[in-house]
Amino acid sequence: MMFGMEYFVMLFIILGQGGQDLLDFVSVDAYWKAKNVTVSVEQLQKDAGPDEKIEAVADLIKNLQSEEFPVREEARKKLLTMGPAAIEPLKAAQDSKDPEVAATAKDILTQLASHARDRQVRRLMAVRTLGERKEAAAVPLLKTLVDSKEPFVGEYAQRALAAIEGKAWTRPMAAKSLEADFNILPKDTGIVAQIRATPTGEKPVTIDAMVEEAVKNSPEAMKDRIAKGKDKVITKITSQVLEIADRVGNIRIDGLTLAVAQDVGPDKGWASFVARGQYDRAAVIEALETLAGGSPRFKKEARDGVTVISMEREFSLAFVSDHQLILSSAPNETLKTAALDGLLTALKTGKGGIAENSALAALMKDVDTKCMIWAAGILSDAIKKEIAFTGIDTFTLTTSREKDLIKFTLTGQGKDADVVASTIKVWSDGIQRMLQSAQKANTLKSLVEIVESLKASSDGTKALVTAQVKGNVNSSLVSPLMLYFISESEVMEPDDGGNLPAPGQ
Repeated sequence: MMFGMEYFVMLFIILGQGGQDLLDFVSVDAYWKAKNVTVSVEQLQKDAGPDEKIEAVADLIKNLQSEEFPVREEARKKLLTMGPAAIEPLKAAQDSKDPEVAATAKDILTQLASHARDRQVRRLMAVRTLGERKEAAAVPLLKTLVDSKEPFVGEYAQRALAAIEGKAWTRPMAAKSLEADFNILPKDTGIVAQIRATPTGEKPVTIDAMVEEAVKNSPEAMKDRIAKGKDKVITKITSQVLEIADRVGNIRIDGLTLAVAQDVGPDKGWASFVARGQYDRAAVIEALETLAGGSPRFKKEARDGVTVISMEREFSLAFVSDHQLILSSAPNETLKTAALDGLLTALKTGKGGIAENSALAALMKDVDTKCMIWAAGILSDAIKKEIAFTGIDTFTLTTSREKDLIKFTLTGQGKDADVVASTIKVWSDGIQRMLQSAQKANTLKSLVEIVESLKASSDGTKALVTAQVKGNVNSSLVSPLMLYFISESEVMEPDDGGNLPAPGQ
């Protein structure tokens, strides 16, 4: 499994690439190569199609109660080979009054759950491959999958059909769900932000393409050395993504909602994230338990019917549904529990107290809450003590798209024009230092362009910072992250002295 930095990089990439699924980052060629499968239309249709119904499941479960060990063992082995078709019948067998039958059924289910996720991933990749190969012979099968209730299958079938028929396809986004996530926030929210995945088209952006873009975008001094290590890095990252997928299934992130308390400090305040998308919560919980390895820091409990996991004293995860996940953080256990309980209570009614926060509501009137990234906030006294925020009382952030540009506009409002001007001077000086460092370090062209686009100015008590990203998010923001992987990777080719380059050099 990936740890630390890689998780955040993958999260950023998923959002930056338009809310792609985790599996979208693996090219179909790389997937089938990893599974040692020679691709054919017949094989793809078999993998994409529904599982065969096996009539013998009931008889085999009955044989688990046999007094003869060979009969019981044969039944156990056959059930293990049946895959997802045996899962539902075995769930009932878990409650058998016969302790041995119940224990055996539970053990088989545990093993089948892993196989089932692998089967689900394989089906999705088969459907996608049929579309990318434009296999017209698969159209009848794909049409039967459009209304599938299995997670992701219906949309994958729609995308594949559109590709085969040469039609444009855009996945609908969860706009109303993100609005609902905002509405459950508490009244004492001081800062709120949302990152909304942009609609994705029919062609996913794969790891292969992102690494190629990173190489293309790399400094001339590094280009040859980076190019030598790219294939190994593609293989390594692809392996990591498939390891996650095989353990927890596919993952999609439609958007994130972030909220921070009005009053924050070393012993007060809270911060919460609400993630919206689709995932297998049971599989993720199981994976976290496995990773914890019995650590005393890992705590799992049921709270208002929701599984809550605490892995550190300051952080808790609430697995609300297969479409929603909440992370709550605070300086101590009491504040963290109160913040999470407040959100879980608001979920029941669909309404928190943020609608009663008139100051924040007034600030948000000029904010387009449908854009890709937006934020609004009333800065606390603790934050305003920092030199970069001195004299700034409130702020808003919005983004907009104009042809091949993504524009960012950060607006701050204060009371004293001289203090605001002084703060802008701090920002302007910081931007110049960043630019000089980027140019001196011969860093990625896209990063230099972003820093060059940064402009800070003031007009009386109003502060303004603007920036723009040219092209798409992949080439300008994700490429540096891919280069980070390449330059940090142990598989990258060293120079003549046996040294690996540092990131950005």
